[in-house]
Amino acid sequence: MTFSSFRVKVRWVALISALILFSLDMYCRKYCYQIIISDTVNGPVPFKNQSRSWGFMIVWLTLLIITLLSGLITLPRWQSFLALLTVGLATLLWFYS
Repeated sequence: MTFSSFRVKVRWVALISALILFSLDMYCRKYCYQIIISDTVNGPVPFKNQSRSWGFMIVWLTLLIITLLSGLITLPRWQSFLALLTVGLATLLWFYS
């Protein structure tokens, strides 16, 4: 197996893992928060509390690394650009959530 044939096979891994990573990130944006009502002097105040489980974070981080590495290996193809864009977007949304 040559390196070019390996890159042809890995580009689909990059695309599939990017789609799964994006869907996991959007799922967690919708369902990984818990609304807590706090009682203050001015009355009850709702706020969001992150409730991501360790299992979810391990799967998310593993998929992020797989997507990043497969995107870097297959760099001149459109699948790699989509994978690297998804990694950047997921990382940016994770830091600013």
